[in-house]
Amino acid sequence: FLATIRHNGTMAGYFLCQVNPGFHYGETLTGTTDIFWIVPEYRDRGLFLPLYRCVERELRRRGVLAFYCGHKSENTLSMDKMLPKLGFTPADSYYLKWLGDDRKPSIPNI
Repeated sequence: FLATIRHNGTMAGYFLCQVNPGFHYGETLTGTTDIFWIVPEYRDRGLFLPLYRCVERELRRRGVLAFYCGHKSENTLSMDKMLPKLGFTPADSYYLKWLGDDRKPSIPNI
């Protein structure tokens, strides 16, 4: 599902989350962050927290028991500091190896 946030009627960010049975625990409905993004000029307005809370409410409403939230390594929001404050604990680390051609997509700062 996709959650969005607006500031004075203007789209200011979004959070895309997948909901599926867990890969490792098939009986556990799992929410996995695909991507979240706040428009750069709105990043200092405290919009991530209400957006995140909206996503968590929706996951709970859908019966999700495990919520995985990650971020790009170049993230400028200091998510490694923010996520523990939201109740997350480190669980896994992921590494990326690009298998496509030389046109590797840029990884934007969030």
